[in-house]
Amino acid sequence: MEKIAKKKLFTALIVIICFIFFVFYSYLRNIHFRGLDFIVYANFTINQAFTATSVLSIFISYNLSTLSKYENKLAKKYISYKRYFGLSGFYFIILHIFFGFRIISQEVLPQFFLEDSIISSLGKIIIILGIFAFLLFLFPAISSMLEFRKKLKHNKWLILQRIGYLGFFIALIHASLIGYQEWLTPEKWWGSLPPISLICVILILFTLILRLSALIIKSK
Repeated sequence: MEKIAKKKLFTALIVIICFIFFVFYSYLRNIHFRGLDFIVYANFTINQAFTATSVLSIFISYNLSTLSKYENKLAKKYISYKRYFGLSGFYFIILHIFFGFRIISQEVLPQFFLEDSIISSLGKIIIILGIFAFLLFLFPAISSMLEFRKKLKHNKWLILQRIGYLGFFIALIHASLIGYQEWLTPEKWWGSLPPISLICVILILFTLILRLSALIIKSK
């Protein structure tokens, strides 16, 4: 139990440090360099940090698993942390959704709306994809909890865990639809800082490509 507590504490420390970094990053990019009103965009700034922290936590979790299959010594050493980083990512997804619904307005997220303040078809698709990704992540999150893990056969547990990769793919589309237009104009990036949506997509793409490569190598 003491070892588990230490692992949870270590994971929480890493995740909190990442969250603080992304809060600072989002603040610099949106408030300091872009000049947005902090009172209006405070939730937006924090929500971006929730998003990036959730993606990075799941990124660490999944890549510990994949790299350990490549016999990576560092990944094999810390593979027992996979569950804690994965669950941390899921908790931050919940925070992202909660704050996300609080900031859906034409002033904060104009790409979600038509000119007459009605949510556009694109906005609806983005929201639906976000909810769908969350529902898919429920499967690996619940199956990672010890009381459920003990009741599941290994094959069923693996299937539930791998549903999370589909959730990650849907999250990639979700993030891409939100920010892709800004990615194409790096000369306009505030403070020359890449958009958090782009950072998230890169992390997700790396994870999915690495996992797919592992599956291809294994099948040969």
